[in-house]
Amino acid sequence: MDSATDGEDEWSWRELVWFVVVTIALHGAVVVLLNAGLALVERYGWFSEAKIQKKAARIPQPDVWRCMRHIAFIHLVWQPAGLPLFYAAMKWRGMAFTGPSPGWLRFCLELIAFSLVEDTCFYWIHRLFHTPFLYKRFHKFHHQFYQPYGLAAEYFHPVEFSFANAVPLFLGPLLLKSHVKTFWVWLCLRLAEGVDGHCGYDFWFVPFRYFPFRPGAGVHDFHHSHNTGNYGSLYNIWDRICGTDSSYVSYKQHQDTAGDGNTNKCS
Repeated sequence: MDSATDGEDEWSWRELVWFVVVTIALHGAVVVLLNAGLALVERYGWFSEAKIQKKAARIPQPDVWRCMRHIAFIHLVWQPAGLPLFYAAMKWRGMAFTGPSPGWLRFCLELIAFSLVEDTCFYWIHRLFHTPFLYKRFHKFHHQFYQPYGLAAEYFHPVEFSFANAVPLFLGPLLLKSHVKTFWVWLCLRLAEGVDGHCGYDFWFVPFRYFPFRPGAGVHDFHHSHNTGNYGSLYNIWDRICGTDSSYVSYKQHQDTAGDGNTNKCS
């Protein structure tokens, strides 16, 4: 190629800016819209039968503002600083930023592949962050919320956000050299699933609830309330294989026998 504008594998500052702006805008839109809906659900007591920790009090307002301030920092400072690195990796891998979108079959198959790659990568990194050294320094930040709620899906130490969230998210598209449009759809789906897993409700109408190997939002809710096991993101495949869902399985069996719908924090 004779110029930086002729080849798909060459840098373009306009393309970089466009990628960063669209990615941040989509990220923010999904998080804000879904959490606005959840705020209405909490405010007016809708879907109370779907609430997982039925006896839990509302998140104190100061904690909500603290969470929002940190998320604003991640979205507006940390993320813009890191996205150019992922753009460089995408260009290096030859991901398409222009040209026709992939066909529906490839599009759907790639999304499935992304989810499996992400879940595998997330499981092992998340489990690593539960080792004493990394938990104390980084992951404990996220576990300040024993009763998860939607915004908690974004409440991570910047180091963990980069390695445990961003790397698994980008890995599938990088491996498959996917079109950036496919990545953006995948980004929105993964963000929506993250909010669902932290929202504190097991809504019957959420499509993620019906994914194979994903029992519902209660799985990650248990991870926060009991701080053990259930390290997967979209699925519980690796938790089943490695036995790291044993505490949750025992808890559910006891809960079903006792007929108690409340998940309390245990020390």
